[in-house]
Amino acid sequence: QLSGMTLAATFNLLGSPGFVSRLIVDRIFKAPRFQDQKSQCILNRMGIKIPVSLIDEHGWSGDEPLMLVVSRGLLSNLSRSTLIYPISLDCEYAVVALRSYSNIKSLHHILFISIEHFSNKALSVQTKVVAFETMGIWLEETEGILGDPCNNDQETMGIRSIFSSDLLEKLMSYVWNNWDDPVEAIQYKVKTIFERLLDVYYLKCHLENSTELYDQFQMGLLKRLLAMDSYRKVKYALLSLLLPRIGTEIFLEIQTDFVSSVLEVFQNLVIAPRAAQLLVLFLDQYFNEIVKSSSKGTSNDVQHEDIEGQWAGIWLGPICKGLSSSDEILRKNIGAFVLKPLFKSRPNSFWKLLEKLQDQKNSEGFIKDDQYRLNALIMILKIAKSLDIIDSGKFIEDPSNNKRFCLESLRDATHHLDPNIRIDILGLICESQKSTTEITSVELSLLQSFFKMNLNSTSPEFRQKLY
Repeated sequence: QLSGMTLAATFNLLGSPGFVSRLIVDRIFKAPRFQDQKSQCILNRMGIKIPVSLIDEHGWSGDEPLMLVVSRGLLSNLSRSTLIYPISLDCEYAVVALRSYSNIKSLHHILFISIEHFSNKALSVQTKVVAFETMGIWLEETEGILGDPCNNDQETMGIRSIFSSDLLEKLMSYVWNNWDDPVEAIQYKVKTIFERLLDVYYLKCHLENSTELYDQFQMGLLKRLLAMDSYRKVKYALLSLLLPRIGTEIFLEIQTDFVSSVLEVFQNLVIAPRAAQLLVLFLDQYFNEIVKSSSKGTSNDVQHEDIEGQWAGIWLGPICKGLSSSDEILRKNIGAFVLKPLFKSRPNSFWKLLEKLQDQKNSEGFIKDDQYRLNALIMILKIAKSLDIIDSGKFIEDPSNNKRFCLESLRDATHHLDPNIRIDILGLICESQKSTTEITSVELSLLQSFFKMNLNSTSPEFRQKLY
């Protein structure tokens, strides 16, 4: 890479962009029998010697191809005016990788073909990382070229013409095929390729007054991702990147049960954190979109209530069903990965959830299995208490108040048949945001009740959890 950077820096000093571009193409990419002897004389005077082994097939193959790092150095250090200078070549390129292209526009185009070749043929992990990183740099340079107002339409036309549907599919194939790679560096590089590809293609379509093509491209990606197997990691990562660009409304138009479908995979310990990240991002953006589009003719209080109600309508039912499911892993993952960030950013969501879970009369469509309603209530109370949304003062004797939690239910939970509920109630009693918080009389009473009922338990599993 250092040799490529040094070579590029030296070439930049030799003359105009057109001269430098032709010189590099002649000495590095052209077949030796077609090279111009004048360019060789220039390099000789500069004391620059380019070995044949670098530019022939040997430099383009193997575990560590030398031309990959040279291409990277040229891309990073040549001036943009040199990169985009139009070239016309009526002779043969040095290697097969370049000969298969009949209409090469510029040195920038040649470097893309080179990087694509190495990305396709990479044999080692290190080569693949460097190739994908270099492709990200190429896209970054392309974005800079297209976004530079100093470059006129004629100068950028050659770059824009590269972005055919085949090229888009090729770049996306790196993302589809390598996102689940066990090497984290490769995952990061293809993420960069995806983000920069979207930015570059948007610029290209914007310059050509064809933004509908960009919208079609995004919609195609979204539909493909939503239809993808729910247990592929790439699905949630790419949807999280697309969401801010597309908006929640389009998601829901394509998949009306989007929230429910995401929650279904929470029983999988590997996928749950990734799916939760997408869901929390989705709910936060959905709320902001409602606020932005809400009418200004109503009073603030009425408007806020309407916004909260519309927002809760998208997630309250699916989350209540998940929390009242018989699947313990599903319940715990919803609590840990969704409710905690949700309550933290929108504390009022806790009160809506509490009210619905305690509503015995109007729970149809919200409670999946009434047997696990108490599990759900204890979980959300524990999370709310850990965030200092509530304290023990919210536990009261009146069972008819849906805005508070009945103490009698907590007392009953201390000797419940389900050992998990008993352990959960102990966690709720002991939960506190600050270690210095004093224990209250209500908590002390519940703790005494718990110990009376459970210290003599003979269940090995329960005693192991207790101690």
